[in-house]
Amino acid sequence: MNLVKKLEESKAVVMNLAKGAKLGSQRAEVQFIIDTSGSMSGAFANGNVQTILERVFPICMAFDDDGLMPSYEMSNDTKRIGEDVSISNVANYVKEKMHPAWGGTQYAPAIKRIVADYKASIGGTGLISKLFGAKTSDKPKIPVYVVFITDGNCGDPGETTRAMIEAANYPIFFQFIGLSTGYSSTFEFLKTIDTMIGRKFDNANMFEFSLAQFTEKTSDQDLYGKMLFEFPSAVKDMINLDLID
Repeated sequence: MNLVKKLEESKAVVMNLAKGAKLGSQRAEVQFIIDTSGSMSGAFANGNVQTILERVFPICMAFDDDGLMPSYEMSNDTKRIGEDVSISNVANYVKEKMHPAWGGTQYAPAIKRIVADYKASIGGTGLISKLFGAKTSDKPKIPVYVVFITDGNCGDPGETTRAMIEAANYPIFFQFIGLSTGYSSTFEFLKTIDTMIGRKFDNANMFEFSLAQFTEKTSDQDLYGKMLFEFPSAVKDMINLDLID
């Protein structure tokens, strides 16, 4: 389907869900983390990762701040993809912009990279800034909403737990999407993140979908409802903690 047409068709659904969730006119910097571990190779090869990206893109566009969504590949390490996701490139993004590593599944480096890039974006948070008197950015602080797509538990649960607790010091919300590929999809640890203790606020949500649900069976209403289920309450917590303007 033409993505511009899809965006128009999704607009009413997005607006109604945002209103019902009391998200209002809140904007966020939407980002993507996409699992490129070896078990995801089949989902890349048959086009399912591209289909998933296209399905979640319309709601992300509805509240993203500038239409450019930084994206990262995650396996044993994490690297930022050279070009952000946008309306101009999303149709062929996976094939043309991504270079999967087919390694293991390590969540912590990805979470830490998101935090580090956020801190760099607002300026004045690192040692170099303190030593040389760099000014903090005048850019308004808005939430970061991370769509984290993975097909299985990570190999670094302890480090991931610590990384998530640290991430809760910043206005970053992780929407984990557990993708059941039928190869090695288990999400026992991932499900615990939503109830993890020790965080300043609940900075994560998780839901699990099969490839069939993403590609055939699930309505926009259902999918978008899951994606917005906890984010509005997280935004309220961020405001109360003075993490965003």
